[in-house]
Amino acid sequence: MPQRYGVFDPPPAGSFAGLRVKDETEDRLRVADQVKQELEDSYGMVFPGRPKSSMASVPSDLYNLSNEDLGILFGDLTQWGAYISVVTAQVSLAFTEAKNVQEFRRKKIRLEVEGTNDAKDDQADLNPMVMEAAHDFAFQQAKLTLLKALKDANEEDRKLISRIITLREGEMNNEKRASSVRNFKHRTSIR
Repeated sequence: MPQRYGVFDPPPAGSFAGLRVKDETEDRLRVADQVKQELEDSYGMVFPGRPKSSMASVPSDLYNLSNEDLGILFGDLTQWGAYISVVTAQVSLAFTEAKNVQEFRRKKIRLEVEGTNDAKDDQADLNPMVMEAAHDFAFQQAKLTLLKALKDANEEDRKLISRIITLREGEMNNEKRASSVRNFKHRTSIR
C-alpha cells in the first residue's frame, strides 16, 4: 500500500509543483466503497455477487428449448442482470470519482503555476498527474459505456424470454380450454 503523506509533510521527491500522488482532499472525493460498506453494515443490504454460472446469453435455437430450459435461462439472465446492475452502479460512481479527481488535480495545478490563463491551462493539461487522472476518467467512462450496453442487452434478452414464456403459457391455457370444451361436448352428446 502506498504511503500517505499528511498535510504538513514535505512532498516526495519528484512530485510536480508540490502535488502529492494521494491527497487528503482527493481521498474525500472517493466515497463509493465507504457508502457500500455503510449500506451493508448499517442497513443490512446485500449486493448480489457474481453468479456461479457463466454469463447467460440467448442461444440460436431459443424456440426449441423446453419450458424447463427456458425457465433456467430466464433465471440465469435475471441473476446476471442484477449483478451487471450492481457493477454498473459501482463503475458509475468510480466514473464520477475519476472526474472529480481530474478536475481537482487540474484546478490545484492551475493555482500553483504562474502565467496567463492559457499558460495555466497548458501546464495543467500537460501535468503527469492530471494526465493520469484523465486516463482513469476515460477508462471509467469506457467501462461504464460498455456495461450500459451489456445491461441493455441483458434486459432485451429477458424481455424476449418472458414473451416466449407468456406465449407458451397462453398456448397451454388455450389447449386446456379446448380440451375442456371437447370433454364437455362429449359428455353432453352421450346423454
